[in-house]
Amino acid sequence: GGGYDDPEVAFRIRTDTRRQYRHIGSALDIDERAHFGVYRNGEARPDQWYALDHASPLDVAEGVVDRGAYGEVQGRVNAFFAEHSPPYLRIRELSTGGLVKCYFDAERYSAAVELMNDRDAIVFVEGWIKEDAATGRTCEIRAEDFRLAPAFDLDLYQRMLGSMPLYGEGTSPRERMTHGEG
Repeated sequence: GGGYDDPEVAFRIRTDTRRQYRHIGSALDIDERAHFGVYRNGEARPDQWYALDHASPLDVAEGVVDRGAYGEVQGRVNAFFAEHSPPYLRIRELSTGGLVKCYFDAERYSAAVELMNDRDAIVFVEGWIKEDAATGRTCEIRAEDFRLAPAFDLDLYQRMLGSMPLYGEGTSPRERMTHGEG
């Protein structure tokens, strides 16, 4: 543990560094190995050594990292894979534009199908997430719950704007935000 073959350490390695190590590793013969020393505080000798071969653990760590985190994905249904085992939806995430595989169990099948009634609907998928080791973005989620985002009601929104008449009175929106009121 603690080396670049440790998923926690490998997750923190920058994408450019990972790419450079892959480039070096791909130039090695199958039976060759490159050694890299890590120097600390101006020491004359490395305090740690790492070996890199043609099939580096950095490549393995490039995949999916499961941190045991519970979260939510918000986006639009991009595709439905009913015949896959387990079935999954692919969601185009609103915040990143990335595609997320949303796996679900048989008892959630009907709820997953309902999400597709309106092709432009925004959906919320809640569950256990896995991240792409290279980018840190959510790439998979084991869905525990599917919900459609509530429709935006402009009339309701405008009626709510006047519901707190004294709120922020006498100040501009910029002043309210600066003073923590907005």
